[in-house]
Amino acid sequence: MKYWLVVKELAWAAGLFLSAAIFLLAGKHMWHRAGVSAAFAVSIMLSIAYAAPLFVFGWERLANLLSLCGYPKQAELLLVESLCRWGKLVGQNGPGVAAKKGNLADFYGRQGRISEAERLYQEVLECWSRSWLGLASPLCAHLDRYAALLGRTAKKEKQHDLRRLIRGWPIAQALTFVLSALLVVGAASYLVCVQLLMHVISTFPAGPPELVHDYVDDLAGIEKAVLGARGATDVYLRYAERHSQLRADEGPAADKRHEEEAYWGLNKAVASARQISQVNPGALAQAAVRLADIELSRGNLDKALRLYQEALSGIQEGQVRAWGRSASGASDKVDALLGLGTISLARQDYAEAGRYFDKAGQTARAELGGDSLRQVEALMGLAEARLKLGALSQAEGLLDEAIDRQEKSFQESLRLHRPTEDKVGRLVAALVKKAAVLRLTGRDKEAEAVDKHIDEIQMQRRPQIRLDDQAQARIVETVKDTTGRLLSLKYQTKDARQARRQLSDTLTTAALHSVGRMPWYHHGGKTGPDEVPRIDAPDTVNLQFDQISVRSPDDAGLLMVEAWGRCELVAGRQSVRDEQFAFAYRIKPPRNVPARILVEDVVELGSVGGSE
Repeated sequence: MKYWLVVKELAWAAGLFLSAAIFLLAGKHMWHRAGVSAAFAVSIMLSIAYAAPLFVFGWERLANLLSLCGYPKQAELLLVESLCRWGKLVGQNGPGVAAKKGNLADFYGRQGRISEAERLYQEVLECWSRSWLGLASPLCAHLDRYAALLGRTAKKEKQHDLRRLIRGWPIAQALTFVLSALLVVGAASYLVCVQLLMHVISTFPAGPPELVHDYVDDLAGIEKAVLGARGATDVYLRYAERHSQLRADEGPAADKRHEEEAYWGLNKAVASARQISQVNPGALAQAAVRLADIELSRGNLDKALRLYQEALSGIQEGQVRAWGRSASGASDKVDALLGLGTISLARQDYAEAGRYFDKAGQTARAELGGDSLRQVEALMGLAEARLKLGALSQAEGLLDEAIDRQEKSFQESLRLHRPTEDKVGRLVAALVKKAAVLRLTGRDKEAEAVDKHIDEIQMQRRPQIRLDDQAQARIVETVKDTTGRLLSLKYQTKDARQARRQLSDTLTTAALHSVGRMPWYHHGGKTGPDEVPRIDAPDTVNLQFDQISVRSPDDAGLLMVEAWGRCELVAGRQSVRDEQFAFAYRIKPPRNVPARILVEDVVELGSVGGSE
């Protein structure tokens, strides 16, 4: 019997500790999923409620163990000391004092010290009141033992009155125990189901999309039932972010599949976030901006425009979002402004694009710091807008500022031996644009110096590879063919449709998206399968290349190839007009001669609309 009581005391402590830990873990998960919420607050309060008895009545449980093990004096000292200290802390009528008196009275009763026990039991009775909470409280157990003590001392009438007073307490405490157990089991089941589904989703990235989507929908349904729409939104958003990361890690081979999965997740996240947009308008911003980025990369300018505007409408200056992971909507606001600027560039509204990029730069400087990558993107976009408007000196000044910021960041990363592809790519892009501006203003020698600087930067990250004559000739031939097909699309020649089909064999998905963002692609450069070429379209485009330069590989191992020259538009046998062209390509070097050469990215270095 003694050992059973010892096991009972230890099981009591273990049960409370486990229950508190379960609710604490559930609260932590809810915080990471949706930030502060009603479910999170309840979970934390329940964790505190289950952990509190371990701290408040821990000495009493230890005293019980000492008494059961044959150390009554030490047990009494602990009980008395605990009661005195707790009474000083919360007051003689504070919470928990009556329960501590009841524990000491139980000890005296077991030791046969009847008068001392009866005095303490009477004080406990004075603190207790008959109600449902009173019947469910631990004090009833002490009063029941008080009734048994009265029976042993022949105080039957008083015993009968006390029994009648606490009648029903075992049922109330049993119901309380069942309710408590159900809460613990419910929290544990929630954690197990969520973690199991998260594990299945994370370890099943290459499975059938429909099956994985079912798992994600199940997980979102559980989180929505517990946390509301914010929980479901976070599930879909994390799923999209994971596939975006896998897309970046695995490269072009898995580009399309991961993009489609991210697109599905972001559409779901936006739909879920719209349910709470009236209460929490900032919740929609992150998902809407990411979805707009994909729509923009696919050339769906109208959809991207609506999403960026929807995101901006939900973001206020300095607003803090309750996501548990993000401090403010400043990053989303800058991304939305950058996206709107890119759309305006694609629609050839260069003045509007300049306003968006300027506002993005101001916001990034004020809320993210002047050295942020988004600040550099804003400068680059603003420089592009100024370049298209013919403001060459302004464009050059903006590019110089962007290059200066990126140079400092790049040199610092070199000093720390950890330059990233992102930093190198942005610096090289700015320098390429600078070289283009210099050439447009006739400063070819300065442009050549910038070209050499680009090669030096690339060499610091990755040694040059040696291309044999045959491989180099194939790269140049690929660049010439691709340039001809792009210009055929741009000027809508008679064979534009065939050029489109041929480009899909040469360009990766990322490169096709880059072409889709070019302004002329949406202004006469796009033909559907049932459309016929324009009657006044030129028959052919004759190319004359002034320069094709192959630069050393970047951090991703891709060659930068620039092609400059002029093209003659021919209708019938007559030359219609001459145009300049300039494109930059990123190409993966072939490992063997028969390998097909793929273009990973395309940028039109472009011409300007006038001169200053």
